[in-house]
Formats: sequence, structure tokens, C-alpha cells
Amino acid sequence: PIALQILFENAIKHNVVSVHQPLVIKVYIDHQDNIVVKNNLQQKKPDETSSMTGLSNISKRYEMTTDRKILIQKSMDSFDVSVPLIQHVNV
Repeated sequence: PIALQILFENAIKHNVVSVHQPLVIKVYIDHQDNIVVKNNLQQKKPDETSSMTGLSNISKRYEMTTDRKILIQKSMDSFDVSVPLIQHVNV
């Protein structure tokens, strides 16, 4: 849950959000059992650079719990982050 919160916060923090430029965030599970958070890319001014601390923290947390890695993909019009879906089995 904390990974999703960080990804939503990052999308809002790093993109222009307005009535005329709405930020669209899609969340779904892909065919490889990853939770994908995808948003349209409308970055704020270049002087607002990112240290990628949020994504780094998510990556480090996943390294402690699974051998699966997060995947970050940036294109001209979208930013996608795929995080492994971890299913806990109650014993």
C-alpha cells in the first residue's frame, strides 16, 4: 500500500495538473502479476528536478522482500512504474 501512495504522490508532484491539463493515473495488474501505475506525462518546469528518492525507496523495499524488480518506463507521453504484486498466504 505504501508503494502505491508514493507513486500517486510522485505523479501529482512532478506533473502539471489543471482543468485544462488533467492528470490521468491508471492502475492495473498486468499479465506478469505486477501492479502498474501509469500516468500521462506533463512534467513541470525542468528546474524542478527529481532526486528519484521515492522510486529508490520503493526499489530498496522490494529488494528486501522479493527477487523481482520494479520497472520504470518513461516515454514522450507517459510514465509507468510496475511493482511486483506480493501475495501473502495466511497460514
